[in-house]
Amino acid sequence: MRRASTLLIALAMLMLSAAPGLANNTWAGYHWADDPGDPHDGDITLTLVNDLTLYQNLYANDVVPDWNGAPGPLILNSNNFGPRPDACNNVATDAAGVEIQDEIHVCNLAYGQNGWLGLARIWVASDGHIDAGVALMNDSYFQEPDSVYNNPVAWRHVLCQEIGHTFGLSHQGSPKKASCMNSRWGLTNPDFWSPNAHDFATLSEIYGSAGGDDGGGDSSKPCNPNRPNCPSGANVHFAPRPGGGWIVTFIVPLRGLR
Repeated sequence: MRRASTLLIALAMLMLSAAPGLANNTWAGYHWADDPGDPHDGDITLTLVNDLTLYQNLYANDVVPDWNGAPGPLILNSNNFGPRPDACNNVATDAAGVEIQDEIHVCNLAYGQNGWLGLARIWVASDGHIDAGVALMNDSYFQEPDSVYNNPVAWRHVLCQEIGHTFGLSHQGSPKKASCMNSRWGLTNPDFWSPNAHDFATLSEIYGSAGGDDGGGDSSKPCNPNRPNCPSGANVHFAPRPGGGWIVTFIVPLRGLR
């Protein structure tokens, strides 16, 4: 894998507007590179590391099989990890990214009632390749006894969505698009708790040229603050990284249930 020279922080909540991408629901052209040593030629093998203290059965029995459950370019290996990395504590630094290179860590914690249910963060090289990722579940909403979000359907929807972001997927928004990547509709509707055919078609588009060291995607035009394909608005923040590259934060306020 390429080393990280750009950090994308995507604070991706369940109820946020679809972010613009290069095509379909791609996330601004970011994608993982194929490992030349991968025995599955033409596919992308990714390692999901289970750092969850809750949602274990949901993760193992439903969400990971959902993403592995249809023909597509991704092969997911799920491993258990010992000490949780700093990135699971919502530490957004270069050091946290280096700590988890070449893996996606799936975590939960009471991160505070700060306006987001789930968070996806990916560390991206300047050529558009993802080097590391985290998907976070915010128990300050999900595990509060009287919270409207303390609902197993909502947990599955958001966990599925945040993991999907770490693959390079953005959102779907129409009420007719029954997918966990739908950011506006279906939070407590089981029809919306899994990826749909459009998500898998987009992954095939992103990783369609898998092989060699490139997983596909538009690596010639990775998102940065000077390009029009980046998410924009009051809740998008860019900051230069020491040594070059950017830290990009995408925050959209929590919205009501639909």
